[in-house]
Amino acid sequence: MTERGWVLGWEHKGFPTATHGRSRSELAGLNLLVPDDVSTPFATLRASALQQNLDAMASWCRERDVDHAPHVKTTMSPELMQRQLEAGVWGTTAATAWQARVQIELGSRRVLIANESLDEHGLSWLAERTSQDAGLEVLLFVDSAPGIELLQRVIAEHGGALGAVVDLGVAGGRAGVRTYDEAVRLAEQVVAAEGVSLAGVGGYEGVIASDRTPEGLTAVRDYLHELRRLGTEMVSRGWIDRSGGGIVTAGGSLFYDLVAEELNELEGLRTVIRPGCYLVHDHGVYARNTDPADPSRPVLQAAMEVWARVLSAPEPGLALADVGRRDISSDAGMPVVLGIVRDGTRHLPHPEVAITGFNDQHTYLSLPTGGVPSAAGTVPQVGDALVLGISHPCTTIDKWRAIGVVDDQGLLVDAVRTAF
Repeated sequence: MTERGWVLGWEHKGFPTATHGRSRSELAGLNLLVPDDVSTPFATLRASALQQNLDAMASWCRERDVDHAPHVKTTMSPELMQRQLEAGVWGTTAATAWQARVQIELGSRRVLIANESLDEHGLSWLAERTSQDAGLEVLLFVDSAPGIELLQRVIAEHGGALGAVVDLGVAGGRAGVRTYDEAVRLAEQVVAAEGVSLAGVGGYEGVIASDRTPEGLTAVRDYLHELRRLGTEMVSRGWIDRSGGGIVTAGGSLFYDLVAEELNELEGLRTVIRPGCYLVHDHGVYARNTDPADPSRPVLQAAMEVWARVLSAPEPGLALADVGRRDISSDAGMPVVLGIVRDGTRHLPHPEVAITGFNDQHTYLSLPTGGVPSAAGTVPQVGDALVLGISHPCTTIDKWRAIGVVDDQGLLVDAVRTAF
């Protein structure tokens, strides 16, 4: 996964022949314009938005004295993870032992697995690696006795150190023990397990609410109060065993500001937030839950777009484009049409233009019928290029082995890989 030897080729969707056999550092000199000089579908990241988001989040964390371990599963990109490390993040977050290994191979020196793992092969590799590298730290969530027993076994067999973080969940949510009392009992088991150290407490509030409604914000705060109480209890009992002090961690990409507010300044614990989608942001779920005028959150910009071309308009009110579920996701809402490019000019779409469905390689577009005043916006025609905004970047990014990076004029200046 190192930079050496990585060149673009026919296996990288959408990249034109002119880029094949070339490294990413050569792209800026080719003067390739998106969409004119690439094949569609084609995914892009805007360089200026990536930099804005990196800088904004780093400054925001410094101002609030919280640590940031971005959930790198969002992009699983060597180049983007390297930029996050260079921006000064505390560590990186993974969901699986395999993801943790990838992040370590790519240079992360501290990985938090925000999930219980029962992958004995993966955990054995991590334990052995930490036994060989005293500067490497791996922490992972636990929520059951079998999880603790497996940690104890792999540490006994392979040496090293894997720190445990007690996972406090919520009823109806995903992983994590369901009550405060269960969490205390589980922490006691961690402390009693030979070779396993208790590094702190954590959880994930993103399963509580999917939007920042008043009811959702209240429910998230209530959960964070319980997590704060649990962390205070662990410190008061003297159970935390981590060099530099323990951690209390939560914070996906929607409520990390509440985490910083509710969990900061706990004696004996550092607050670690884990938003990953901040780097790419979106035009959907995160955009609609972000108020640019809200000073409690950093100003982020949507960096990702997916380009397509209209292939057919076979009947009134319908057009089809050459992008489908193999290229773009709809798990958190349909993509939106941001613009229509015709004869080199970008136009705003008519407000009634909407994406209604996908096949593997096709997108269905609903179009207005009847007379359409020109002032209302442009209606797609066969041959037009479409620029699409996404909602929730994770599941779009994992459909691409390489993604183009463009400047604000649409010139292809770089590319990044993914390692899913």
